[in-house]
Amino acid sequence: KLAFSADSSLLGVLTEENEVALYNAEERTRQDVPVTAGIQSIAFSPDSGQLITSDSEGSLQAWDAGSGELLSDAADFPQGTSLASAGGVLAVGSQGKITVLNADGNGALPTFEFTGDNALLAVSADGSLIASDSSGGETTILQFDGEQLTKLSSFEKGQAASLSFHPDGTLLAVGTSRNVYLMDVQSGKEVARIPHLSAVNGVSFSADGETLATASSQTLQFWELSAIRQITSPDLTGAACSYLIENLSLTQWETFFGSEPYEQTCANLPEPQ
Repeated sequence: KLAFSADSSLLGVLTEENEVALYNAEERTRQDVPVTAGIQSIAFSPDSGQLITSDSEGSLQAWDAGSGELLSDAADFPQGTSLASAGGVLAVGSQGKITVLNADGNGALPTFEFTGDNALLAVSADGSLIASDSSGGETTILQFDGEQLTKLSSFEKGQAASLSFHPDGTLLAVGTSRNVYLMDVQSGKEVARIPHLSAVNGVSFSADGETLATASSQTLQFWELSAIRQITSPDLTGAACSYLIENLSLTQWETFFGSEPYEQTCANLPEPQ
C-alpha cells in the first residue's frame, strides 16, 4: 500500500511483510518506521507532519514524518482500521462509522461521523468527496463541505479492493476481483469497465487526470482515459447492441429481465435463430 503526503514530498509504504517506510522524494532517502503490530492501513495527517498507521485491533499510531519516531499524538485520533487522506482531510473508518478529521486554522481536528459499515476509504484531491466500500460490497460516495457529510450516490460492484477519485472529482475508479469500474460520482452509474485477469489491488489517476494506473498480481498497467469508451445512460442500449450479432432470444431475455415483456432491443440486428 502507498500513501503520498499532501505536499507530495513524502511517500509512505506498507509491504505485505508488514514493513512500513517513509521515502523522501526530494532527498531520495528512506526512513524505516518501527511498527510492531500488524498494520492494516497508512495515511498522512492533513498537515503532512505525521504518518498515521492503523493496526488489526483498530488502534491508531502517529509517527513523526521526518524522523519516523512514535509520537503520543495518536491518543487524539479515533480508532479505525481503514484510512485515507487528501485535500487537508483525514478519513478514519471503523465498524459502524467514518470519522472525518480536517485541520482548521488553529490546527485543531474537529470530528464528524457518518453511520455505516465500511472496509475501504478514498478521499478526493480537494477533500470534498469520500468514498466508502462496505464489507458487503456496497460503495457509497459522500460529499464533505467542512461541516457535514451528505450522501451523493451508492452502487454495488462486488467487494472493492481499491478506490481512487479522478482529480476533477467526476469519476471514481473501483478495482475489484476481475474488473476496474469507472463510476460517475453524482449518479453512481457505470460509465466504463476495464477487465483484468486477477484482483485489482491498486488504482490511481495521474495528476493531470489523463492516465489511470492499475495494479493486479505482479502487473502494473497504464490506461489513457481518452482511449477508454465511456458510456452515458442514454447510450447503454446502443453500446450493448454493438457487442451483439443478433437480438436476445426469449430464454436470454428472461435471464436478464425476468418477467418483463419481451421486445426487440436492437433494431439493426436480426431475430435470434
